[in-house]
Amino acid sequence: MEGGSNGSSGGGIKAEKLERKKIEKKRIIMKDLLFQLSSIIPNSQTSALKEYNESGQQDQLLEEATTYIKKLKERVETLELQKKHMSNYMNNGKVTVQVRCLDACMEIVLMSRLMNKSFKLGEVMCILEEEGAEVIHANFSKREDMIMHIIHFQAISSRIGFDKKRMKERLEDLASRWNVVEI
Repeated sequence: MEGGSNGSSGGGIKAEKLERKKIEKKRIIMKDLLFQLSSIIPNSQTSALKEYNESGQQDQLLEEATTYIKKLKERVETLELQKKHMSNYMNNGKVTVQVRCLDACMEIVLMSRLMNKSFKLGEVMCILEEEGAEVIHANFSKREDMIMHIIHFQAISSRIGFDKKRMKERLEDLASRWNVVEI
């Protein structure tokens, strides 16, 4: 009987070892997944951490990932709205101006048809300069016969700033002059 009892306890030890191996394998996989997650989150404070042994570090990483995903979702919604506006404005052929406040800067979105010869980006830049703004980044994209310019800018001097309402009015006035159809 002793041989039988040793065999059964040996089976228990093997089962215990298998269970530990499974747990260790899951822990390694989880650690790898957390590291991958931290590597794709920009400016992640936890991305420099090599070990995720403390649950506080894991919680912090998951919080950062959740916040980042929410911001991406908001950005996608904003871009989809811009796309919808762009499609609507393609139908009427007018130059449109949108001015928005972002976190640290302002954004202008100008949309027009490629055949609109009255549109001059230099005039927009002059207004920005006259109003005390500095262009940080400018970009454009084309879709069919439509072009969209996106300009990010900020105040040259944060102490002085600029009048956002006046700038928007001047840009809208400029766009209305571009939209006059000449015969």
